[in-house]
Amino acid sequence: MVRNVLVFGVSGIGKTTLIREVMSDPDYGGDNKYIFHEYTSDIECDGKPKNTKQLKDFIKQSCTPDIVLFVVERGRILRHDIANWNLLHTVIEKHKTPVIVIVNHCEQNSDGNLDSWCIDNTPTYHKSGIVPTKFVGISFCYGNKFIGDPYSELRCASRKALLSCLSL
Repeated sequence: MVRNVLVFGVSGIGKTTLIREVMSDPDYGGDNKYIFHEYTSDIECDGKPKNTKQLKDFIKQSCTPDIVLFVVERGRILRHDIANWNLLHTVIEKHKTPVIVIVNHCEQNSDGNLDSWCIDNTPTYHKSGIVPTKFVGISFCYGNKFIGDPYSELRCASRKALLSCLSL
């Protein structure tokens, strides 16, 4: 089965890295084939996305997504996160598309659990109006290559978590 995946977020958030990492996993592919469509939501200086027409046109030209990965960064929920959520929700709500919030940079969690920050902050997201199908914490950081890569296990766990949510 071929599934269209919309990877949505602001510039520099890690969308391309996320796609590259998922495609490099040994379990990628098999019976499920994913076509990734990357959409960068440009933000105006007031923290609002440019417009819904641009996103609607993108979806119409590329495809209706089977799943959306909404990529945000670990930390405070910013105005543009809420504005982007509202933009995305407005455009895809009629399709009933599952939306997974991907929280990047979760390697900073003191307990080593990639999802702990997501679990702890779910009520805050919900209060902000961001209510996805699921939250997933990831990390695709790279360590010092001269002394080994301390983040390789986190990257592997992140790839597995993403592949798992793509099969929803």
